[in-house]
Amino acid sequence: MPPRPSLFGQAFQGPMEGHGPGEPWHYDLHVWVWRNNPAGTFAQWNPALSCP
Repeated sequence: MPPRPSLFGQAFQGPMEGHGPGEPWHYDLHVWVWRNNPAGTFAQWNPALSCP
């Protein structure tokens, strides 16, 4: 795996296994662009949202 990348000073999470069959090892960076997240723009989860 290449070294962990970063974007806008935020390090990506990982490396991690793929989330589904055939998906390769990868890095993730969660970015809340279209919704406000009280936990922060780069937080993994948004406490203001819930699943039905």
